[in-house]
Amino acid sequence: MTFLTYSRLWAFFALLYFSSDTLVAQEKSGKEYLSLGLNMNTYSGDLGRYEKWTSSAQGGIILQHSTKWSSLFAAGVGYIIGDDMDFVPISPGIQTNRFFRTTFLSFHYEARYNVLVKRSWEFFLSQGIGVMRYTPRDGQGSILQNQENTRPQGETYGNLTLMLPTGAGAVYTLPNQWQGMVQIYFFNTQTPFLDNIDTAGTRDRNDNILAVKIGFQIPLKN
Repeated sequence: MTFLTYSRLWAFFALLYFSSDTLVAQEKSGKEYLSLGLNMNTYSGDLGRYEKWTSSAQGGIILQHSTKWSSLFAAGVGYIIGDDMDFVPISPGIQTNRFFRTTFLSFHYEARYNVLVKRSWEFFLSQGIGVMRYTPRDGQGSILQNQENTRPQGETYGNLTLMLPTGAGAVYTLPNQWQGMVQIYFFNTQTPFLDNIDTAGTRDRNDNILAVKIGFQIPLKN
């Protein structure tokens, strides 16, 4: 793993450590929320740099530990696309895809820290850890993972990846205690194969997804 990956892991565990320390010092609120939202996603990799937007849905449970700290357990489903018809692989003799459509299913835990709390507004930073299952397909809907002629000889990959989502957002509490929220975050996947391209491309880093989430948080427990 890269230094940046280790940094995100340290940030995640630091959030957990200080969260548990804060919970001892503060009275727990014990509130729980059902979180429902829609994402606008855009991919960055060998076939694009945050150019095309797609959609996904996410749902989960939020546990409000204190005024400052909360946790999210979430699942999401959606897809990303990318294309570059002028892409030329640096590995000769392969039929690299120049278009892809990748569906994904993700599960993650996220620690949130409210950096600013007003009467009705909360502004937070978040760091999470989770897994994502992804399936890249070509323009005809065929699975690219099974097409070995699209990659250099001997290059294979699985369809599960670690993800370390990092983000920031805001929450507005309505008079009925429902909450509207917006969040911007990076998936920070640990694979270069979201587009089925690794060493045949010129990018020496993992693929990533930027998401803008808009949703509601519905109270389940007061």
